[in-house]
Amino acid sequence: MEIRADDMMMTSEADGSIKEALAVVLDYHERTKHHKDRYARSLGYLDWDTQPIPYRFYEGAEQLWLAEVPVEETPYYDDLYGGEGLLPAALNARSVAQFFYDSLALAGWKEFRGAKWSLRVNPSSGNLHPTEAYLIAGPIDGLAKTPAVYHYSPFYHALEELRTMPALMWGELSEALPPGGFLVGLTSIHWRESWKYGERAFRYSQIDLGHALGALAFAASALGWRIRLVENLSDRDLGTLLGVDRQSGAEAEQPTALVAVYPRGARPRQIKPLAAPKCLLDYSRSAPLAGEPNELSVEHQRWNVIDEVERATRHSGGNAPPWTPEAGAPQPDGRTRPVSARKLFRERRSAQMMDGEATLERDDFFRLLRRLTPHPAHPVFGMLPWRPAINLLLFVHRVRDLDPGLYFLAREPGALDVFQGLTRSDLAWKRVESAPADLPLYVLASCDFRMMAQQLSCNQDIAAQGVFAAAMLAEFEPRLRREGASFYRRLFWEAGTIGQALYLEAEALGMRGTGIGCFFDDPTHELLGLGDARFQSLYHFTVGRGVDDPRLKSIPAYAHRDIPLGERG
Repeated sequence: MEIRADDMMMTSEADGSIKEALAVVLDYHERTKHHKDRYARSLGYLDWDTQPIPYRFYEGAEQLWLAEVPVEETPYYDDLYGGEGLLPAALNARSVAQFFYDSLALAGWKEFRGAKWSLRVNPSSGNLHPTEAYLIAGPIDGLAKTPAVYHYSPFYHALEELRTMPALMWGELSEALPPGGFLVGLTSIHWRESWKYGERAFRYSQIDLGHALGALAFAASALGWRIRLVENLSDRDLGTLLGVDRQSGAEAEQPTALVAVYPRGARPRQIKPLAAPKCLLDYSRSAPLAGEPNELSVEHQRWNVIDEVERATRHSGGNAPPWTPEAGAPQPDGRTRPVSARKLFRERRSAQMMDGEATLERDDFFRLLRRLTPHPAHPVFGMLPWRPAINLLLFVHRVRDLDPGLYFLAREPGALDVFQGLTRSDLAWKRVESAPADLPLYVLASCDFRMMAQQLSCNQDIAAQGVFAAAMLAEFEPRLRREGASFYRRLFWEAGTIGQALYLEAEALGMRGTGIGCFFDDPTHELLGLGDARFQSLYHFTVGRGVDDPRLKSIPAYAHRDIPLGERG
């Protein structure tokens, strides 16, 4: 095979670009760590005059309001983990409404002394919600007769029709999907997070996107659908399809992720690589959008480092073969509890305080941990087409018949030997004998780690008040060097999906969960004796019995849907 000189130059330039992108990512991650003597750079105060509106509207676009589908008792939450048991719902106006209602819609409002704020089904750092969602679909019975691209408006639980699509072009795009399949695109508005959190906001935006992916996956599972991350389409082409490529400035939406949604029974390996036809991309660039995105803030504080890491982590597409977990359905993990999946979706809340007294039964704890391990029938982790990168360091405070202490859950089969070889020699690494045979849970040290959990989580009491806390440790620099800089985002997505599973497991147990984005990075690593960037903690979490504030008034989610269009809040 003859290699020309100009080919060698192009390869060299590409290699240089890859190394430069990786250097940007590693530098960003290092500079946005919290330390005990200093936090990652931010304004240091909240500029209320520039607080961004938490809702994107496309002014001038036609709104297709979706039904508020009544919350039913079935399917039960545990049924979502039962493999192929639920029959797929038909794709129509009702099922689309249900899908978004169970995943990204408003869940209610809270009011206190005249201040009112909304809550959503999908959690978000600081309740700031940087993630926007778009539906790309063909004709939908009872909703639309032609293929189109829509923006989902959580405020109104409505689809805003942005652009119709010629049937032939939708046919080419959807050729890779099973019958009844459609696409959901997700974008990030980093300004919504950086307004409060400064430079660390890019991390939080990606964790939030992981939560949104998890929420979509759970909602799909309750409908008998599956969801799969589409990795072979570039961010640039995704932005063109969604129409966000026309946006600019601090409020611009960055195209981030695309998922295929399809009826259960159509296996991921049967889905062909999805490609956007050139004619569709050309059409999308030239066809006008039906509306203009609203302004979120009058002024902005730009953080150049966020723009740099966003560019460095853009996904260029490709056709890498997807990772598939071991074949087979999960082993039974107990009886099906009569707990409504959809009630959990909509009643999930982040605890602001925990009582510091509740205990958790050991078998319930084991069941919860088994729900965090990947397998093909898992409603969330089967969505991610890569080998798991995150393992859990657990601070167990009050689990009955289990000693308080430091534990390790090996979500990735090869992680155990690696961690044992890298961590401190005085850690026990003893398998928990009472755990199920298929649960890779190990005790590292038996002791009261409540104060340590609190100190590592930016001295937040809630990390010690729960029944347990967790630190999500990701295989970091070696994985980024193998997968590329764009995998930096995906590490946080995986952390967010784990967080979403934890939230729902907590609710199913009558408890509450809380994601913790503020933690001291390197002191967490030092607890295990990890001294380099081979593993990094990306997200902390705690589960316990929440304490509600009786002063807060609860308001139904969509009591405002009769407000005229021009009077939106």
